[in-house]
Amino acid sequence: MKIQKNALRLITVAASVAVMPATLAAQRAAPVEFQLSAGGTALTSKSAQLHTGGGHAQAAVLLRTPLHLIDQIRLDGSYHSLPGKAFPTQIIPDAGLVILSASAVKQLYQAASVRPYVLAGVGTYNMNQGGGRESHFGVNGGLGVRFPMGPVGGFLESRFHHVFTGQPNDFIPVSFGVAF
Repeated sequence: MKIQKNALRLITVAASVAVMPATLAAQRAAPVEFQLSAGGTALTSKSAQLHTGGGHAQAAVLLRTPLHLIDQIRLDGSYHSLPGKAFPTQIIPDAGLVILSASAVKQLYQAASVRPYVLAGVGTYNMNQGGGRESHFGVNGGLGVRFPMGPVGGFLESRFHHVFTGQPNDFIPVSFGVAF
């Protein structure tokens, strides 16, 4: 009985290891991929003076490219909720930030089940605070890692965003998500 259980475990592990590269290859070969993610947003520079870090949610579409230097083009949209700070003489209203961006993605090592990547892009940053709306151009860059998670892929990434507002306005979201 004990030998049968150990044999069954060995067969299960061997089958999992054998199927994993095929699953990863199928994920890499897909011409279109979708991602959903969420996480926390840390503020730096001027933004941190008026708001505390908040949370965000993001949806993205990745398009495979035939180019050698760029593996995918990622089109994404995200919403960041940034709670305002309270001062003795003033209460800063909460802010909402909507980002639409396009980024180039480069896988650094594609043969492993855990695959690091870099990305860089541009976008439009729309801030809504206390009834006022502002739109600005910005750039972003970051690092991430992709890994298998059952029938879908998982990823963890951090990006640095710089918004051109005339004053320093930077933030760093850290996201965990799924890719399918």
